[in-house]
Amino acid sequence: QDIVDQNFAADAVALGIAVHACRKAQEWGVATALLRQLRGDGYARLFAQLRRAKASTPSASKQIVNASTMSISALARRELWPEALAIFDAIRGFELHPDLVAYNAAIAACSRGKCWQQAQALRDELLRSGGRLDVFTYNSLVNACSWHQAAALLLAMSRDAVRPDAVTWNTVASACSDGQAWSLALGGFPTM
Repeated sequence: QDIVDQNFAADAVALGIAVHACRKAQEWGVATALLRQLRGDGYARLFAQLRRAKASTPSASKQIVNASTMSISALARRELWPEALAIFDAIRGFELHPDLVAYNAAIAACSRGKCWQQAQALRDELLRSGGRLDVFTYNSLVNACSWHQAAALLLAMSRDAVRPDAVTWNTVASACSDGQAWSLALGGFPTM
């Protein structure tokens, strides 16, 4: 059984690597087709096997999280954020501890779906687990929210000593212009 579990874990990692390669080549359709092979109870079966393999292979947990993160990112880029979040939920449900990169991928999936509440819940969970937000986390959060929330996030970035980048400023300006907050969009934010 251990050999089967280890082979299954290797297959899952290979799937993640294949999805990552497709992502690099911008072959989103192929990546999505690979991931859709896991539909239905496929995620549950995959992660149940991976959970058993985790116990027998010390590095398997990290490899599984990395492969899953690549899958989350690929699905999010194809606007398949519910599927991306299903993979993230499976990581957590099977006690495979997501890292900052996995959280960022899940929050980015939420931003693609404009799911502010889910993005905020993931942020809060990350903070409760002792994680810290980085510029990528904030950029995804800003992309998911309204201009009011974007302004509050800019203040939070300053408080957390996270320096906004060009993506942050462009995303905030876009949120402000969408919300008819033109004075802020045209540079009304304080310099950080």
